[in-house]
Amino acid sequence: MNNNTSKISRSMLVVGEIVSESDLLLEGEIRGSFVGRSLVVSPSGRIVGAVEGGVVECAGHMEGNVVTNSLKLKKGGCQVGTVVTGELEVEAGAVLDCVLHSGSVERSGVQPTEIVEKEVKRVDLSKYLGAFKENQRPCCFDVPWSERLDLYNHILDLLRKGKPLIKVVGNSGSGKSVLVQKMLAEPLDNYVVLELLEKIGSVTSLLKEVALSLGLASHEKLTSQGELVTLIRLELVKRWQTGERVVLLIDDAETMFQASMEGVIRQLCRACGSEEDQAEKYLQIILLGTGEMEKNMVATVLEYFEDETNCQLSLEPLSMKDTADYLRLGLQLVAPGDEAEAMSLLSNEAIKEIHVRSSGSIAVVNSVMDVAVEQASVRGENYLSSELVKNIPFP
Repeated sequence: MNNNTSKISRSMLVVGEIVSESDLLLEGEIRGSFVGRSLVVSPSGRIVGAVEGGVVECAGHMEGNVVTNSLKLKKGGCQVGTVVTGELEVEAGAVLDCVLHSGSVERSGVQPTEIVEKEVKRVDLSKYLGAFKENQRPCCFDVPWSERLDLYNHILDLLRKGKPLIKVVGNSGSGKSVLVQKMLAEPLDNYVVLELLEKIGSVTSLLKEVALSLGLASHEKLTSQGELVTLIRLELVKRWQTGERVVLLIDDAETMFQASMEGVIRQLCRACGSEEDQAEKYLQIILLGTGEMEKNMVATVLEYFEDETNCQLSLEPLSMKDTADYLRLGLQLVAPGDEAEAMSLLSNEAIKEIHVRSSGSIAVVNSVMDVAVEQASVRGENYLSSELVKNIPFP
């Protein structure tokens, strides 16, 4: 930061109009307008209101109308609203959810650079093929400023607070399995994340699977629940003493027998020992499933969630904004260096058509986009129109 740069620090909130003859570094929050030479919004920065500046660079969040000679959206940055600019640069991982304008616009002395009309560039859509296939599409929990990223961070916060039992409910196609995959691939520091793969079985068979996941080879010699619980708890305590905490993920929990779900939770997570030994802190369980999962919960588990309401999480259908951000991020990731082109492939009308007809289901959005990109590429189109989307059979 040079001597001509002013700074709004992370702990500051400014409400009102800011007019500055110097550059401004925003690490905190502005609720109002900014007029100045340049504005740099850091990853922690946020401004809700109009922005007018010669140069605007954003790695945080902007919401409102932006008029500038040059706009650069860095990875993790987000602009929602309208943009009038002569130069635009969008890095992979940024989100531009707005209407773009270009031309000669005078506003508070800010003059966008004149744009020279050029022949329309032919877009090669073949490079976007597979952008929404299973092994290439973005993780919906990684989309900046999205509700699913907020939910993921809330889960991490609950784990850090030592909550023994967390419930995540969502319809089919809402992203529950994606969440499991993300947690297995990107565990927290000092955490080991396990998944219970076989949910249908007796309590004893499920305990044996947990023991196997913990690397306890001697579990095969044990036949009683009591012996298995003792073996598992000794291992959990040993790991706890070395600073390692264990999380057990149970996806499709609605398929479990009621007695099996109760047995695993009671034996390993809650009410599995005296209050003094704090047995529940050694293992944390995350249950994921549809609403049918609650039918398999006994009264004691339901009472726990009544007391711990913040441990009940719901994967709601994608909002219109999150649908747009997810789609544009997926297109950007497969075309590094061509982010501006990727942003132009989907009109707001096409995004709205996808959102309404998919009912916000990520699984349906992925399926439709996969077909839409393929069809547009075969036809030699330059973008994905709303008419093309309308003619795709939705699953």
